[in-house]
Amino acid sequence: MIPVCRLLLCGFAVVLFSLGAQAEIPVTEVKRDALHESLRLDGMIEAVQQSTVSAQTSGTVMRLPFDVDDRVAAGELIVQLEDSEQRARRDQARAGLEDAQASLQDARQRFTRSQSLRKRNLVSQQDFDQARNALTSARAGVSRAGAALAVISR
Repeated sequence: MIPVCRLLLCGFAVVLFSLGAQAEIPVTEVKRDALHESLRLDGMIEAVQQSTVSAQTSGTVMRLPFDVDDRVAAGELIVQLEDSEQRARRDQARAGLEDAQASLQDARQRFTRSQSLRKRNLVSQQDFDQARNALTSARAGVSRAGAALAVISR
């Protein structure tokens, strides 16, 4: 912008010098105004933020509610997979947990009876130890089955 102003001033000086002092030079008051200039350019727009989407499981895609370049809000379903195999595994894990809980209940009852009999010396120490170990094992079985269900239910 400054080189243009200098060029204009130099131009005015040349005109003044060539015309001499007798010529009238039009003077205009300087005012601030908006410059309305536009350019049409070709280009490409790239996203500032992109996300890669991947599944933590395999399955057949049943539904894709969005298309490429569609706007997606947080929490919206972007793909639906066929999940009958996952549901069957979850149901199996639930049944495994119920079985482990039943085994725990049985082990508690056996241990309680064995403990009562041991106090009266009506059962051997070995039988009592087996009942106690079976109870500990049944508790671990419930923990293991619960953890398996939690993993599958994610």
